[in-house]
Amino acid sequence: MSSCDYPVLPREPTLAQLPAEYPSDAQNDIAHTLSTASVRRLVVLDDDPTGTQTCHDIAVLTVWDMATLTAEFRQASRGFFILTNSRALPPLAAEKLIREICENVAQAATATGQSVDIVLRGDSTLRGHFPLEADVAESVFGPADAWVLAPFFFQGGRYTIADVHYVAEGDSLVPAGATQFARDATFGYRSSNLRDYVQEKAPGRFGAGQLHSVSIEDIRAGGPRAVYERLQSVPKGSVVIVNAAAESDMHVFVAGLLLAEAEGKRFLYRTGAAFVSTRLGVRAKPPISAAELQLPRPRTTGGLIIAGSYVPKTTAQLKVLTDRRGGAGALAIIEMDVERLIASPESAEQVVRQVVQETEAQLQAGQDTLVMTSRKLITGDNELSSLAIGTGVAQALVQVLQRIQVRPRYIIAKGGITSSDAATKGLNVKRAWIVGQAAPGVPLWRCDEPTSRHRGVPFVVFPGNVGGEATLFIPAIHLEVISPATSIPRASTDARLPTPERGGRPQDTVESHSPAEGQPVFTHAQLRATTKSRQIAITALIILSNLIQMTVNFAGVAGGRQLGEALHMKETLTQGTFVLMSGRVGDVYGHRKILLCGGAWLTACTLASAFCTDFYAFVAMRALSGVGGACIMPNAVAMIATTNPPGRVRNLSLGLFGASAPLGGYLGALFLGAFLERTEWKWFFVFIAGLGAVTFVVLWVLSPREPAVDRHGKIDWVGSALGTGALILFNFVWNQAPSVGWATPYEITLLVISIVLFALFNAWEKYGTAHPIMPLDIFRAPCFLTLLLVVLLNYMAVGTLIWYQVLWLQDVWRWTPLQFAVGWTPFVVCGTAAACLAAWLIPRLAAQWILAIGTVTILVSTVLMATVPLRQSYWAQIFPSVVLFAFCPDLVYTAGQIIASNSVRRHQQGIAGSLIGTLNLYGNSLGLGFASTIEVQIARAYDSPVLGYRAALYFGVGISAVALLLDVFFVRLVKDEREGWEEDVDLVDVSDRAAATGAQLPSQGVV
Repeated sequence: MSSCDYPVLPREPTLAQLPAEYPSDAQNDIAHTLSTASVRRLVVLDDDPTGTQTCHDIAVLTVWDMATLTAEFRQASRGFFILTNSRALPPLAAEKLIREICENVAQAATATGQSVDIVLRGDSTLRGHFPLEADVAESVFGPADAWVLAPFFFQGGRYTIADVHYVAEGDSLVPAGATQFARDATFGYRSSNLRDYVQEKAPGRFGAGQLHSVSIEDIRAGGPRAVYERLQSVPKGSVVIVNAAAESDMHVFVAGLLLAEAEGKRFLYRTGAAFVSTRLGVRAKPPISAAELQLPRPRTTGGLIIAGSYVPKTTAQLKVLTDRRGGAGALAIIEMDVERLIASPESAEQVVRQVVQETEAQLQAGQDTLVMTSRKLITGDNELSSLAIGTGVAQALVQVLQRIQVRPRYIIAKGGITSSDAATKGLNVKRAWIVGQAAPGVPLWRCDEPTSRHRGVPFVVFPGNVGGEATLFIPAIHLEVISPATSIPRASTDARLPTPERGGRPQDTVESHSPAEGQPVFTHAQLRATTKSRQIAITALIILSNLIQMTVNFAGVAGGRQLGEALHMKETLTQGTFVLMSGRVGDVYGHRKILLCGGAWLTACTLASAFCTDFYAFVAMRALSGVGGACIMPNAVAMIATTNPPGRVRNLSLGLFGASAPLGGYLGALFLGAFLERTEWKWFFVFIAGLGAVTFVVLWVLSPREPAVDRHGKIDWVGSALGTGALILFNFVWNQAPSVGWATPYEITLLVISIVLFALFNAWEKYGTAHPIMPLDIFRAPCFLTLLLVVLLNYMAVGTLIWYQVLWLQDVWRWTPLQFAVGWTPFVVCGTAAACLAAWLIPRLAAQWILAIGTVTILVSTVLMATVPLRQSYWAQIFPSVVLFAFCPDLVYTAGQIIASNSVRRHQQGIAGSLIGTLNLYGNSLGLGFASTIEVQIARAYDSPVLGYRAALYFGVGISAVALLLDVFFVRLVKDEREGWEEDVDLVDVSDRAAATGAQLPSQGVV
């Protein structure tokens, strides 16, 4: 039967005539079953991001690589969403995408020992790839006993009564086939009866005997037991239609469904959002308030609303929003001309550029801004061309979001395709947390990932077909939170909307929301608008700054024993101990400011080194220069992230930043070797100081000023001083002992003082401060202490191998520093290959085994070096040692970051990543101190420097072997160990305190 065979019904009388709702709260039955029975994990494949509209406190993924899926399966949750956005794709592309996702989900579930149920969350107005997606899912997971079709969605006014699906419009229930949704250019249909709809979409496939339904009478009179019996009776290969006209109906159905599943039934679900939240056991809660989000007050920038949906309901909602807020001067309205967008690439670029400029100006002035497409709907000649036009418009909106450099106060994306592209392409969201709803049926997300753009900004995913005419107005008011003392700049409202088609009378009322008192104030980094060429120049200078400090840092190694031992020890020591603190200082005082101060300090100390006439003054100056390097590293990463929007340029920039470490080390060896061949060593430092001065001055001129991300935050200065002092003294003692001997009085004294400082640091962090720089409870995380020890031992072995490889080549084989630099060329090539190998291994191998591979490389490299004969070809053992050793730092660093991230709590991610980065540098220096002590003692005992070198290298072999054993037997992320580490308190943390403390740092090589 077609839609015209079903009349429009009066809403309230029709619902009132239905049987009384089931008297018991079936949600209690669901909660009991989910907590006591072995229920499969629910993986929801959402064909656009609006399917999260009834959930809260659950993750949504926008990527589906094996590493991400495996990590998510290890979380203690009942399920998660994967945003496929398949509704925006043509059938063949959608089929390929769903197959890839399903295959990855199946592999990840198997790898973690879990079973899954698949929900294909689709449009509650029946648009989407049905039955295509269900067929693909079955081809991967095997045939289900039946398909469940449940498009009911109460918040959106979608009801299924007597197998007919209705859409509420005002006071009426309109058969779905008679609505504008059924006339969709891509997914149109005629049938309102879901039995007819199934046969329309899959002609000739399902006979009458395969189409069954669970009626409202079954649900309300018989309860879960009647639903269970109905599901048990349907033959295999059937489609079961779920009737529901109230949320309690869906609760009863799911309670009965779980009973059937407990006895072995297995279903595949094509549903609306209501089924998902009910099956997950998520109880409804009121819309999120601005006070709960803790938005900054007073406002620093405006909020951004982007609208690309063309359904009449969206147009009506935009009319109300612009009339009420635009007319009052509280909203700037910027319209994108769709006809110009699709006219030509040049015209589209001009439109996007103009919109970006206008939007940035309004946001920077504190003005809430609406960017919307022109309201005239333009379609193509067929379904595919219409879909292509819609995709092109969505891409233009994404480009606007990518290019805007001002951090909005909040972001509202109106429309399914628009919000999906805004999240994945505009904001680079890979994993978000569903906080709740901004209005009924309107989900609100947060993303606090270091790689996401505008991290922590509330992101409202507003479906195009949800709510009444005033619904879009509600979250805009909720998120405004204007301080009474703050005036709103008025904007021009010349852009006017054409009169929309009316989809029914307004259904929503708007309450007054005043800002909450005592709310914390946070401001966020905002970069002023810059041209693309300027962004590239700034990014290149930031990368060059790291290259410079790595060049001067590693030069000491190539300089041989007289120059290099002091340099290599002191610089990495100070850099490793200060890098943890410098990231936090950058949060509070500004990353640009700290980077430039560090650059100036590094340049001054490097220049002063050239004029030192006393060796100890020279050593002290090189140690001080390490403080400058520590200021550069984490703050440079933060500046790269805020200078470049998410995408290929940012990813390439971060990759180049990581590559600057081994390249800088190699250039340091090469340059110093060349200078020592031709002139005095001091001119190398003059050259580097000059290069640094030019680099940092130009960066100061080009880079825009930006406020600190947490300028009102606190720094634990006492804890920083105690911790840094303890680390420096402990390392100093071990590095000085080979030179002055343990009998020297100050050696034992300083060792005791360092231990006392460690104890004081522990007491202070635990009892003395409310803002610890190192929260000690992080060490209670599963495997975390063992992981830190494995990483430390690896980098201690790295530092040992580097130095004694230099001594062997220069002291034993009599190579010049320049020859040594040439001999180290394979390190640069293989170090770059190591980064690629790490990226390739992540989705294919558990992180602890990647860590083990990295440990094996340094173990074998050190064995080869320790057993080198006095006279042998470079190619026999030195060359393979250099090649293998180059793989260790990146593999260990990457695996360590993954394991640390999965072990600790959400709010501890930044500090965990910082610790891994700190151990990289600190371990290099500490290992050299221990090894040097062994070398001196053995060389003196046997009167043989060569035996001393071998003994030191065997120390490196021993500690890397211990690291390997610890990793293989103790570094694990078992599911049971993860339980209890998921915290609700972390969900609405807006302080961004983890920003740029090192969690984002790419591997810094070996220096």
